[in-house]
Amino acid sequence: MGAARTRGVCAIEIAAVLALTAAACGGTETTPTALPLPAENVEVGVPYEFELLTHCGIEYMRLDGRVWKTERRGGPNAPDGFADPAQPGIVTLESEDRAVFVGERDGSELVFTPTDEEPPLCA
Repeated sequence: MGAARTRGVCAIEIAAVLALTAAACGGTETTPTALPLPAENVEVGVPYEFELLTHCGIEYMRLDGRVWKTERRGGPNAPDGFADPAQPGIVTLESEDRAVFVGERDGSELVFTPTDEEPPLCA
């Protein structure tokens, strides 16, 4: 192999090693891509796109065929800082009994747990 070709191959190899090293050491920022929310079989640990209903305040959500509850915020309208009628964001089922919603607007985090309660109708 000629000297010019060897230098070219070495340059490519060095660039690849540097890119891998930067990624492994946190040198490049990557945001996990959220998946569209399935109607059922939500997987633990997977972030999903989610529209949290906020019009009557925030207390309940439906996820994976279950009702989930958090500390009530707002009501009878959306809490300050939340979009109305729904807040886009990311929901992640962290375990079978804990779901976390992170709002797209300000990164606010709401923790939900399963409940047997049935959400009231919005008046």
